[in-house]
Amino acid sequence: LRRTHLLVEHLVAEIDALGEAQERYRTECEAQRASSEKLERELARLQADNAGLQHKVAREHEIRIAAQEERLRLEREIEIDSERHFNSCSSRSSLSLPGSPS
Repeated sequence: LRRTHLLVEHLVAEIDALGEAQERYRTECEAQRASSEKLERELARLQADNAGLQHKVAREHEIRIAAQEERLRLEREIEIDSERHFNSCSSRSSLSLPGSPS
């Protein structure tokens, strides 16, 4: 009888310990689930931010290319105007030289 009583006490203690461990595990699982949900929301926010930034980078790239093309066009115009001005000045100065045919 004493032996049975000790065995029952041991089993009760084991059952109580397992119940406490199960409760701790349940609490940890709930905390992990909440953390996971929070991280999923953060990931979704970051992915949305990333998509917006990728769009902005693409747009800035287009603006940069357009600005470079405009700069090249203006440089060509300046070069052409400079050549015209030089040619105009050269032809005027050759006309005004003494002894040059008029």
